[in-house]
Amino acid sequence: MRTMMISLAILLTAFLTPVAWAEPVPHLVLSSLKHQPFVLPDDVRGVVSVLFVGFSQKAGSNAKGWTDRVEKDFPSTPGLRSYTVAVLAGVPTLFRSMVVGFIENGTPANRRGTFLVTFSDETAWKTLAGFQAPDDPYVLVLGPDSAIALKVHGLFDESLYQMITERVRGLLLK
Repeated sequence: MRTMMISLAILLTAFLTPVAWAEPVPHLVLSSLKHQPFVLPDDVRGVVSVLFVGFSQKAGSNAKGWTDRVEKDFPSTPGLRSYTVAVLAGVPTLFRSMVVGFIENGTPANRRGTFLVTFSDETAWKTLAGFQAPDDPYVLVLGPDSAIALKVHGLFDESLYQMITERVRGLLLK
């Protein structure tokens, strides 16, 4: 009887223990506003990264609540990087350089190296972000293994932000 109880306890523990999952990030090529290539997942491997992804101009504006708060709460945190990603695949080729110029002019010089743009792989980005609405900002937390550890979307929300900060702090401790 005692052996059966121990076996049952071990079995229940195995089933009730949360399983850590991580969604891999596909190979995606971007460019920073400093016109330097940036490759996911290679360029974020080994650090915790927070990506703020937008699929429209309004999404970029809506992401400001998220980006400002992360910059305020995690200034120069070792092992943590944050990036803004503008997915501009829907912009007609004729207007792309003009759109990037507007984005550059509106981005402080010290943030241009971490502001990334792409004109391709829109479907991959939408899948990765869990796309639901074009004007929503999407926040992706990547672990040091470059896999997605958490993703949320929508306007800034304190309870979601607390989830993000807990996840980031947990990943920084690993």
